[in-house]
Amino acid sequence: MDSYNLEPENFSLRHYRKFFISITILFILIYAGTKNYLFFHFAVELATIIIGFSMTILAIDSDKLTNNSYYNFLGIAFFFVALFGVVHTATYKGMGIFNLNTANYATQMWIIQRYIQSISMVIAFSFINKKINLKKAGLIYALASVLLIASVFIWPIFPNCFVEGTGLTSFKRISELIITIIFAAALFLLYKNKVHFHKKVIKYISFSIILSIVSELFFVLYVTVYDLILFTGHIFNLLSIYAIYIAVVETSFKNPMMTLFNSVKIKNEELIEKEKELREKNAELNEKNVQLEEVKNMMLDSVEKYEQIIELLPDAVLFLQDGSVEYLNRKMREMVNVEDMERVRGRNIFELASPEYHNFIEGIISYIYSGNSIMDEEYTLKLKNGVELNIEYSILSFNLKEKKCALLVFKEARKVVCPVP
Repeated sequence: MDSYNLEPENFSLRHYRKFFISITILFILIYAGTKNYLFFHFAVELATIIIGFSMTILAIDSDKLTNNSYYNFLGIAFFFVALFGVVHTATYKGMGIFNLNTANYATQMWIIQRYIQSISMVIAFSFINKKINLKKAGLIYALASVLLIASVFIWPIFPNCFVEGTGLTSFKRISELIITIIFAAALFLLYKNKVHFHKKVIKYISFSIILSIVSELFFVLYVTVYDLILFTGHIFNLLSIYAIYIAVVETSFKNPMMTLFNSVKIKNEELIEKEKELREKNAELNEKNVQLEEVKNMMLDSVEKYEQIIELLPDAVLFLQDGSVEYLNRKMREMVNVEDMERVRGRNIFELASPEYHNFIEGIISYIYSGNSIMDEEYTLKLKNGVELNIEYSILSFNLKEKKCALLVFKEARKVVCPVP
């Protein structure tokens, strides 16, 4: 906020703690890699596989929550990225799982895995604000995966990627460059469609793609599968996968409230713009009134739909309009002990809040009028029994019919344990 700071101490501490743990594990892996590269490679690939499967599970669980299938599609795609990671790791030279004396199979699996990941990140943008049939998408990926694996192990028609005594083939080097270009296209599409994403998601996905591009450049240059250049490339790839995990899982799947409200805001802006265009045409042609009524119905249907969703949410939701209470969902009404919504509708928020929370509310009102859009913060409530309760709250502010509006979401702060590579 410009005029009010609600940054609590434990908010920064929680993020610094997670950052410190991640950096510590990364340095441990790097040190282990200098002593035993095969163990390092296994650990890095295992982390990638776990993250890929985690994304898939959460994508399936959250399928009905939103109409934006970008994240769900990536979740399905990363299941097969992880699957080829398993085969790549199992066939890696020196693992001893299969009686293989060549690094070619593992390198072929790697190229297939990277093609799937990069192409999927480009295709995913076609499912923004669209619903996807996850079963059909999974079936298509499964069929393609079977054919690709068969082309390597059953019908040896997939081009060689590594020749013992010679190193990387031309096909492998050219493929890495093509994959780099595909990743660059995904980065371009991300910024072209940035209006559909939360700023945190844009930051982490951009970081992931850039790290993937850097890792690809390293994978073009190595000579042996135990090369220092290959070692460095795997470090960048691990960081890339972790960044996409944070973007898709931590930011979008585990905190779907802002994703949902961001979609509501975008839809509302689109409908308002459409209504404005129709009103301009109505000045010339009276028959456009029919279209204006259709737009109104769409807006009402949209409001009713999201109001039903918000009413059933486990988090407390408060809707303010020019500082007055317009809506409390079921959870919020339970928290403030309000049985009849009409008793508080239209009343100023300061009339309903205890004096000790007026400074906190003033900060929220200041943020709403500052012109900012979305904010995530934490706050400590002091209950009457002396217990301090840490809550996370999110604010989505916007203008509606020339009035300053805001959606506030409150939930009890809790630690989330997630796989850290």
